[in-house]
Amino acid sequence: YQSLDDLQETLAERIDQAEASKKDAEAARATAEESREAAEKARSEAEARAERLRDQSEAFSETMAAAADGDLSVRLPDDVEDDSMATIARSFNDMIADLQSAIDRMSSFSGNVQTQTATLGQAADDAAGAAADLEGDAARVADQAATQSDELQTVADRITSVSGTTDRVATVADRA
Repeated sequence: YQSLDDLQETLAERIDQAEASKKDAEAARATAEESREAAEKARSEAEARAERLRDQSEAFSETMAAAADGDLSVRLPDDVEDDSMATIARSFNDMIADLQSAIDRMSSFSGNVQTQTATLGQAADDAAGAAADLEGDAARVADQAATQSDELQTVADRITSVSGTTDRVATVADRA
């Protein structure tokens, strides 16, 4: 009976081992299933994130193209969930704002230059008109001076003639 007892004991041990192995296998299978589910979930999340990044990239690209075409009023949304995309958006928005500010300053400067140029042009026209008026006035003054000089010469000639006549009359009066 000893052999039967030994056999029974050996079978009992093997049954215990088989049951333990079965439990280990079931636990490993459950762990594998959980890992597979976690991997599937991670893959789905990664695909969804990649899709969102692709959509954001396309939207960013369209906005940047509009800015490149001259529309400096466009801005990228910086409230996106991806830190890298948010950093790109903030940098782009700052750059476009700086560019718009520089263009506004240049436009203002250009307007000032145009205004000053128009003012200087008007002043030059006014100065040319005044110079022409002065030239005409100077010519009239010169003509009047020449006329007065001629008249003074005529008066001087008459005074000389009267003086000569007065001298002769005085000489005649002294002899008489």
